[in-house]
Amino acid sequence: MNLTLDNNQTFTEFKKKFYSTITDISLFDGYTLNALKIVLDGLKVNYVKKYNQRITFDKSLFTYIFFHVLKNLTHVAKNFKKEESQLSPFSVDTLFFSNNIRFLKSKDRLNNYQYQPFLFSKIASIINKDRTVHLTGRLPQEIKKQNYTFNYIEYSKCNYLKNNVFTKKHFSLRKELKFIFNKLKRSGLFSDLDIKNIGIAFQKFLYEYTIYSQILNKYPSVKIIIIEQHYHNESLIYAAKERGIRIIELQHGIISTKDIFYVFPAQVKPFVHKALFPDEIFVFGNYWRKILLNGCEFNDNNIHVIGDFTSQLKELDSLVNDTEIESIIKFKEHNNIILITTQTFMHSIYCTYVEKLSEILNSKYPDWKIIVKIHPNESKDLYHSLLKLSNVYITDYFNLHFLFSLTNIHISVYSTTLFEALKYPNIKNFTLESTIANDYREEIIQNHIAYPLLECDDPIQQNYNYSLLNYDELYSQFNPEKVFSVIAPCYQPQ
Repeated sequence: MNLTLDNNQTFTEFKKKFYSTITDISLFDGYTLNALKIVLDGLKVNYVKKYNQRITFDKSLFTYIFFHVLKNLTHVAKNFKKEESQLSPFSVDTLFFSNNIRFLKSKDRLNNYQYQPFLFSKIASIINKDRTVHLTGRLPQEIKKQNYTFNYIEYSKCNYLKNNVFTKKHFSLRKELKFIFNKLKRSGLFSDLDIKNIGIAFQKFLYEYTIYSQILNKYPSVKIIIIEQHYHNESLIYAAKERGIRIIELQHGIISTKDIFYVFPAQVKPFVHKALFPDEIFVFGNYWRKILLNGCEFNDNNIHVIGDFTSQLKELDSLVNDTEIESIIKFKEHNNIILITTQTFMHSIYCTYVEKLSEILNSKYPDWKIIVKIHPNESKDLYHSLLKLSNVYITDYFNLHFLFSLTNIHISVYSTTLFEALKYPNIKNFTLESTIANDYREEIIQNHIAYPLLECDDPIQQNYNYSLLNYDELYSQFNPEKVFSVIAPCYQPQ
């Protein structure tokens, strides 16, 4: 029996199966960490399916050293001088980290475009921004250093550091991971597929730790790391904790009782301090705080409601150029708009639905049109089948404030945009039926975030006799004083 997440499984089903099989969380204990979240990472992502990587971290010491000597000879020597400049020294107190690259574009006083990170700008304005650095995946080509408002490091250009394994700490951590890995193999609780996925996750953790450790060594004055999400980033958390650096998570999207990496069951509580969770979390509103209190990984003392800290500028020139704004306004003209916001790995579901809805609008509602806003991590190519539809407009990275201002009806499956749409009381907000994430949909409907919509329903005629949740419960006003009260003590000398 596989514990690896199956495409047909909901997260609720995965959690139930995992925690009924694994009743003793000490199984994941090592000397300095508990590897529960690393194991969940492997089982959730299914790395074997994603890229069937060879597992080498558990081989003999001679094989492991020989493998990395070859790696160093073939890669590091060729790229070292070029890559080393990525870690130029400067004084840093705060490191912002994000996997996803979401930026806002605005104009300065001289009418030049400048870029800032979607999640961090408001918080950075409270502290000394000159003493911060943004560690991000890869900056888009159009963002030049002089136009980006933060010091930055591109993680993609630090990848060569993973081969610098010849340190006492690396070999000590490798030994610990091998100890846990062998326990899991002997337990008989995991299938061959599970063990391969866990092995790849352990190896990924070890290599990423090696990179983050060297980055943090370059910036020893860092006191706080503010991260976009705690899961899949266990290696950074481990590297920070061994240096006494405080980790604060920023809410980056939906938090649900159905999540694999939130609302952990009571059996995990004795291991939270070792299981690579952040020290604290900033959330948008009281709704999310209540959700988190259903689990054991956070408590009333380390959940901080700081309000909407995102920087979605309302200026029309943010994120896109003026020509696209003009195109969308021209597309809308005097028509009503149905906005459909998509999610990753669900393009086939959305394409099928939009094609059917387009037909209905053409035959019954010629004064209605559809705007499809695709997820920032998706390519427009996935939606090429919709290009032939004259009443459909496809856009990618766009300011939601602008789109919502044009919208009459909003439809998604379980996107964060369903929650954000509640800021606009004139929008009818629907969650579309789907074979994927049905447990998330049930919670969204139950908590009055959006109305249920079947694929066969007419969204224009669909009406319900109850109100949706108040937006202020989800997103309170940004509270800079609260932020400062949490982070200021971290900067004091110990």
